[in-house]
Amino acid sequence: MVDNIIVDLAELDRAIARLRPFDREVFFLHRLDNLPYEVIGARMGISTAEVEQVIGRVLAQLRRRLARRRRALPLCFGRCRR
Repeated sequence: MVDNIIVDLAELDRAIARLRPFDREVFFLHRLDNLPYEVIGARMGISTAEVEQVIGRVLAQLRRRLARRRRALPLCFGRCRR
């Protein structure tokens, strides 16, 4: 259950817009287009491991940027485990 997560969509949009274009593209391919790392890697010309690193880096950046406004918000983008 993720009912304790409240994120202003405008804040999330601003945080995503601040990502590097390459990182944003990888993030969108995975989170919006739901493509597996292998497909993203082939499309972007990078290894599967690098896709995994980019996704991890992007999620960490988004958590930090959003947490600054909402002190320690447990942000997981739909993949929280309880």
